Amino acid sequence: MFSVMKNTATNHISEMRERRGLTKYRVALDSGIGQTHYASIEAGKIMPRLDTANRIAAALTCAVDDLWPRESA
Repeated sequence: MFSVMKNTATNHISEMRERRGLTKYRVALDSGIGQTHYASIEAGKIMPRLDTANRIAAALTCAVDDLWPRESA
């Protein structure tokens, strides 16, 4: 059975989006994904595929590592 865990992906997408003055709708549109899917990614409910993460980063004019920082060991 498939289940989605809350906060599976700590990210900085909303911070970056707000700094850029963009709406969720605009980033989803520029990323080529649906609004609901984008909102789930931004909320950390799901992790996007790499190609989707790259498109979100491009829409926000930043690097993927800026949105999903690596955890230090």
